[in-house]
Amino acid sequence: MSGQAENTSGFMSRIDLRVLAPFLALALLLVLGAFSNPNFLTVTNLMNVATRSAPFALPTAWDVRRVLTPTSRMAKYDLRDGFF
Repeated sequence: MSGQAENTSGFMSRIDLRVLAPFLALALLLVLGAFSNPNFLTVTNLMNVATRSAPFALPTAWDVRRVLTPTSRMAKYDLRDGFF
């Protein structure tokens, strides 16, 4: 190399792939599901998935609220670097 620092001012250098990876994986799964079954992205199927996953989503949202409340015992943990 010529000894010069590499250019890190581009758009791709500011993207944190650890944050973006779950969304890319979800998009990939949606595309694969749509190709494997033509009924996958229908309103009926999406409503079915939302209805069946609600019992799992509601307690999760409750736990996140409890952890992020400033007066909670769990609030002392720094969630920016991961939990625990």
